[in-house]
Amino acid sequence: MAQPPQQRENRQQRRAREKREKEQQAKAAQNSATTPEIQTVLEAALAHQTKGEYADADRMYKRVLDTYPGNIDALHFRGILAYQVGNLPVARELVTRATDIAKRDGKIRATLALIEDAAGNAKAARTQYQRALSLAPENKEARNNFGAFLRNLGEWDAAEVQFAKAIETGPEFLPALGNLGAMLLETGRLEEAANTFYRALEVAPDNPDSLMDLGIVLQRQGQFEAAEQKFQTILNNEPDNPAAHINMASLYFRMEKMEDGLRFAERGVELFPDHPAAHNNLGNLLGSLDRFDEAEAAFKKAIKLAPKDAEAVSNLAHLYKQVGRIGDAAALYQQAITFSPDNPRHRFGLSLSLMGLGRLEEALPFHEAGFDCAERRPDRRKIAKTWDGSPPGDRPVLIWPEQGLGDELRFISALPDLLDGPLSGAAVTLECDPRLVALFQRSFPDITVAAEGETEITNRTLQRSMGQAHDLVRREIAHFDRSAAYLKPDPELVKKWQDRLAALPPGPRIGFGWRSGLVNTRRSTRVTTIEDWRPLLETQGIQLIALQYGDTDQEREAAETRYGCHLHFWDDLDLRDDLNDLVALISCLDQVATIANSLGDLAGATGTPSLVTLPEHQWVTLGTDHHPWYPNVTLVQRRNDEDWTGVMQEIANRVKALI
Repeated sequence: MAQPPQQRENRQQRRAREKREKEQQAKAAQNSATTPEIQTVLEAALAHQTKGEYADADRMYKRVLDTYPGNIDALHFRGILAYQVGNLPVARELVTRATDIAKRDGKIRATLALIEDAAGNAKAARTQYQRALSLAPENKEARNNFGAFLRNLGEWDAAEVQFAKAIETGPEFLPALGNLGAMLLETGRLEEAANTFYRALEVAPDNPDSLMDLGIVLQRQGQFEAAEQKFQTILNNEPDNPAAHINMASLYFRMEKMEDGLRFAERGVELFPDHPAAHNNLGNLLGSLDRFDEAEAAFKKAIKLAPKDAEAVSNLAHLYKQVGRIGDAAALYQQAITFSPDNPRHRFGLSLSLMGLGRLEEALPFHEAGFDCAERRPDRRKIAKTWDGSPPGDRPVLIWPEQGLGDELRFISALPDLLDGPLSGAAVTLECDPRLVALFQRSFPDITVAAEGETEITNRTLQRSMGQAHDLVRREIAHFDRSAAYLKPDPELVKKWQDRLAALPPGPRIGFGWRSGLVNTRRSTRVTTIEDWRPLLETQGIQLIALQYGDTDQEREAAETRYGCHLHFWDDLDLRDDLNDLVALISCLDQVATIANSLGDLAGATGTPSLVTLPEHQWVTLGTDHHPWYPNVTLVQRRNDEDWTGVMQEIANRVKALI
């Protein structure tokens, strides 16, 4: 609809308007006037405000405004005071009055932006920040606050621009350096974050915030000793700094210095009893030391303090999974996902818990998250288009390995089903650990086997990891009924070992492995020492074949002296790297007894009867009482509250039955 034309002012109307404006300006000037006495009052009020003596400051600002209602400084500073005590409506009213009088004062407008932001008025806050900076582009405080505002909205690039401009204006302005470094850390730009915090420390070498932030970056980078030095510097200056204790506890957990970490965690809780992270760290360290009840209490305290803290909920889930409360673990992982849906660690934990309950169909959609949280690696999903499980036609298919020899052996058990199904007649290349190439090529002669990374990738190549390929045909427990031995040892090497074993004294030939190559503090209570196997070592009438790789000379000699046994061992057999020779030997044995390591997988894949120790309720059992991947493996499971005595006696009794 057309708008009526605006009426132009006549001379009389214009003069009346100009007179009113002059009167308003004069009144504002009168109201905002100040005197040396008033200035003294304002300075005293500001001093009280700086010291946190808010009531005294407010009383003095009010006295000024009673006399001069338009005093800009009194309005502004009293508005800041109201903001500081959380009275946002009053803060907005006072500072708005100040901006109405001093329309081109960018500093006051920046304060109004801060108030609007605190009140949740994002649109108004953005407008005021922009106006403030157009009036005072060199205001580094306003730029820093605007950057923090944009960062909270997830506008990372725009926030970085504001922080950078604040630092350009004030190269030694620590708040902007700290905010920029924190944002770089949050977005994973660790090297840039570290450089920013180093720059802040050039300005203030002992600044605890900069030292703390740099220590966190160094920890994320795996530079543990350097991170430790930064946290320790803080503690040297401030022995009771709670954040330093909390971060040191987290660092020592990563460094697997559990007892040291526990001391810092306990002190962190004492200094900061209401901080969820303090209790969360304490739970992690107690759990790593198998103090499960105390760890549970610590995690529950963290959750009570922060009910939607996904990290604490997930850590409690991990603890429950560790002690066999798989159903409770699954429920907590699901809860953590609702709080933090983008965190792959929670989804992967849920997948393992559901697998441990035998609920494979539910677990598989979450299983791939293991790549995203680096629990499954390497992640090569982007090297080519993913094979979706349908017949690939004339396109080559590359299947690549996931971490760990045991995982490779376990997942590749599904390859015969794939080759009889969707990959029938396809051009398949299987990449694997170099130690497995000859063994896999002999076992799967209709495909190409290569060491990892040796295959030429073209735009026609389809790819899928071993675990992902396995999941295509093993989607429920019934599918594992087709499991069978699939590794084919070298006939000539088999003959060699048959001859050597035949030369030994009478008695069943028992292969024996007692520890893992992946031993750390968190796993040490779940693996064995050779002394734990005393019942087997003292069993008469058997021939024990040492299959444990690594430097075991002293262990074997001590066991032979202590228990009167003999552990057969051949110096020309490389137990770690010559898997061709090892599998040939395993295939000639009557039985293998070992902890849950790659030796158990090699025996299972070869078809040799095996006894494998395993903590109860591990995901690898898929909710069953046996090993679904290997029908020839008998599991001897240990409760978390049980030592090794009963387990080892059961293994010895089963071996004696072979005599």
